[in-house]
Amino acid sequence: MLFSRSALASVVLGAAALSTVSAQMTLDLTDKVALGAAAHAATAHITDLYTADPSKGEGAFNSVTTSWFAAAIMWAEVFSNSRYTGDKAQDAVAGGAFAVASFNGEGDFLGGSQRSFTSKLYGRWNDDLGWWALAAMEAVDAYGATAVIPNGEKFLDVAQLTSNEMWEQYDTTCGGGIYWNRDRSQNNYKSTITNVEFIQLAARLAMATGNQTYLQMAEVTYKWLSTSGLLTADNILYDGMNNNACGTLTTNRYAYSAGVLLGAQGYMYQATQMQSYLDDSKAFLTASLAYFAPGGLVTDPLCEAPNVCNKDTAAIGKGLFVRGMAQLYTNTNDAAVKTTIQTTIDTAVTAALKNCNAQWWCSNEWATTKATLMSAYDQYSTAELLVAAAAIHGATAPGAAAAATGLTGAVAAPAASGAANSPATTTPSAPARKSSADASFGAGSIVGAFAVALGVLVSA
Repeated sequence: MLFSRSALASVVLGAAALSTVSAQMTLDLTDKVALGAAAHAATAHITDLYTADPSKGEGAFNSVTTSWFAAAIMWAEVFSNSRYTGDKAQDAVAGGAFAVASFNGEGDFLGGSQRSFTSKLYGRWNDDLGWWALAAMEAVDAYGATAVIPNGEKFLDVAQLTSNEMWEQYDTTCGGGIYWNRDRSQNNYKSTITNVEFIQLAARLAMATGNQTYLQMAEVTYKWLSTSGLLTADNILYDGMNNNACGTLTTNRYAYSAGVLLGAQGYMYQATQMQSYLDDSKAFLTASLAYFAPGGLVTDPLCEAPNVCNKDTAAIGKGLFVRGMAQLYTNTNDAAVKTTIQTTIDTAVTAALKNCNAQWWCSNEWATTKATLMSAYDQYSTAELLVAAAAIHGATAPGAAAAATGLTGAVAAPAASGAANSPATTTPSAPARKSSADASFGAGSIVGAFAVALGVLVSA
C-alpha cells in the first residue's frame, strides 16, 4: 500500500473541504505566464499524490486506485509539461518513480536478471511496457539523449531496450502485429493500442538515435495496421483481433488509441519526411473528431457510458486524445490541421475549467459539472489538456518551478512550443551492454525468423 489508512482518511477529509467548485475558472490561453502557472499547479497535484514504494518495484501510485500503466501515462504528462513550459519542479519525483519501475540498476521494466520472476509476479503486458517507454521519450525530449534516471541508466537506453522487448512479441500470424499479452497461454489478442504505441515509440527512437532500423520496424507495423482491417479505409480505428480469428475484429473505438495514433503519424512524418503520413493524419483526425468530438467538445463515447469501461480506461481516454492532437500539431506543417487542433483544444479547456477549483484541482468531466475527487485519475485529463494548450500557445513556468533542479545528469532543453523534433544526423550503435534476459531473438523462433528475414531486429 502506498498510503496508510490514516493518510487516505486525510485525503478524503481534504477533498471534502476543497473539492467544491465555487465559481467558473477562467484562463486566457494567450497569456503564457497564466497558462504556465495553471499547468504547473495542475501537474504538481499529480506528483503530490505519489508516494514511492521501492519494496514493491512499481514506481506507481496507490495500486488499489491507479494501475501501473496509468502511472506511466501521468509521468509522461509531467515530462511533457517540463518540455513545453520549462517547469522542472516535478521532474525529480517522476525520475525517482522511473528508477523504481525499472528495477533500479537493472534499467529494465521487466526486471532484467529478475525477469522470469517479475513477469509472473506483476503480469506485465506489452501495452504496459509501451506506456513507460513513451514516457521515457518525453524525458528525452525535455532533457536530451543524455537524461539519466536516478538509478544511473539513461532514459533513452531503457526506451530502446523496451522497444526490443515489445518487438520480440511481433509475429506474422494474422499478417503481423505485436501481441497484447506476453504470455500466449493466457491471451493471444493483438491489440491496436500495443501496435500504435510501438509505431510512435520506434519513430521517436529513430529520430533520437539516428538508427533507421527502428523506422523500418515502425513502417512494417504501420503497414500491418492499415492492411489488417484494424485501421479501415474510412479511418475508423478498431480495438484489436484475436489470433485464432484474424478476420474477426473487436470493433470498440477508444479515444486513447486514436490519440496515440495521431501522435504516431506526426512522428512518422518527421522521421521520414513523407507527405503520405501527413495525408493519413489529416484524414484520421477528421474521422476521429467526428466520433470523439461530434459537437466540438472532446468526449470518449464508449467510456462515458455507464458500466462499459473500467476505471483505468475511463480516466485516461480524453487526456491521451488531446496529447496526440498536440503531438500532431507540433509535427505537422498543415495549417488547416493546426487550426482544427487548436480550436478543439481551446474548446476543451473552456469546458474543463468549470470543474477546476482555485487551487487547480480538477475533474475528469468536461461536458457537465462535477466536483473534483482530488485523485490522480480525476486530475490527469485536465492536467494533460493544459499541457496540450501550452504546446500550442506557448507557456512559461513560474520562476521557482523553472529554476528547480529537475533531472540530474543532463541539461534541460529549452521549453518548446510548436517546434517539431528533427531527425538525428548520425547513427550511433545501440547500447552494447543492454540485453534482455530471456528474449527469443534467435532465428529459430517465429519472431526471430521474421525479424532476421526483414533485417530489422535492433540489438539492444
